[in-house]
Amino acid sequence: MNFLISFMNLTVATCVLFFISVGSYEPVVKMLRYFNNKNIDHPLNEWLIFVPTAIVAALVWCAAYIYFKYSERRCTEVLKSYFHKEK
Repeated sequence: MNFLISFMNLTVATCVLFFISVGSYEPVVKMLRYFNNKNIDHPLNEWLIFVPTAIVAALVWCAAYIYFKYSERRCTEVLKSYFHKEK
């Protein structure tokens, strides 16, 4: 039962990372191209929206990655303990 819970956590973490990555790809590319265009003068209010949004998005992705690594480690530990008992 522990393995099933650990595996489900790992699956959820993988799905969250996948959908965050796929869903944010195009908007992030557009935003970075816009802000890296030196021919456009960006007003202060755009920067005040861009910087906190980028920070929050990076924090969400990092939290999802940490959850993924925790789930991966937990799943591995459960598998190791299962196979160690068999010997």
